[in-house]
Amino acid sequence: MSKSTGYIAGITVVIGVGAILQYFLCCGPHFKDANPIVVADHGTFTGMPFAIEDPTGKFKVRTDHNFDFLVSSYAYLTPIDQTLEEGIDQLKIYLQGKNNISLAIKGYAFPEEDNHSAFPTLGEARANAVKSGLIDRGISGSQMTVSGEKMSSSLADTDSLVKGPIAYSLIRSGEMATIDKIGANSESVGKSEDLSGFVAELQRNPMILHFQTGSAYVNLTQNERQLISQLNQFIDQNNQATIEITGHTDNSGSSEENEILGKERAEFLKSYLVSNGFQANRINTVSRGQSDPIASNNSDAGRAENRRAVMTIKN
Repeated sequence: MSKSTGYIAGITVVIGVGAILQYFLCCGPHFKDANPIVVADHGTFTGMPFAIEDPTGKFKVRTDHNFDFLVSSYAYLTPIDQTLEEGIDQLKIYLQGKNNISLAIKGYAFPEEDNHSAFPTLGEARANAVKSGLIDRGISGSQMTVSGEKMSSSLADTDSLVKGPIAYSLIRSGEMATIDKIGANSESVGKSEDLSGFVAELQRNPMILHFQTGSAYVNLTQNERQLISQLNQFIDQNNQATIEITGHTDNSGSSEENEILGKERAEFLKSYLVSNGFQANRINTVSRGQSDPIASNNSDAGRAENRRAVMTIKN
């Protein structure tokens, strides 16, 4: 073989290899990533897609758009992208009549974010907000479960937006699903636990919250957040159950004024729960005014105890 012939053959091979690589990298078949979380080389979290696949592989929907949040917020930004709306419509059609299949929704938050929600973690609050949005779009709450987790990586100093911190998995009844990701410890999610003991205890000893009605949010303990998380699970899994909130006051002012004030206090707590993704039509409010004190109204401490909202479950 002459030198010129070998040179031409070499060029041909290089061109052929380049064409094959271009096909697979640009124009050829694309394969779904096993892990939906994308983390850039410099560590910046760039969000997850709205990606859901049936365990059997018969249903699959994916769009790069997902629910986005401001830093430390548990309310997703609206309006959402049209491709996300279309993906949700496909999911709704798929889930109709499939009571043995549930959607597990997992939300994430970063260590430097503050949790002002009613839930144990900001990630769970975000997942619950998404669940509420899906309920508004026609998907049954009884077919969804939520969980949350904190990312181990950090937000960039300039970030004011958390893009797509939500992952999804379809699971069959009796199964568990693990949503894997980069930058956080994996955690299993599935159908909610048996909450009958929790419900019985809450009915014997209703949850009592003390707060100022002018506050932007209720200052909850971690134990109270956990109770609200369990309450949320139970309400979604039991369509006939409702939450009842009763407002109480001390004896300052007239009984008529305190009847109104008690109702306002109950309504404030209802609004707070609704802002956290609870369904408004599942919460009833009543007032007992000053008629049911739990402490003496003869001291400041006693009056503070009587200014309360009491929350329980009605089946």
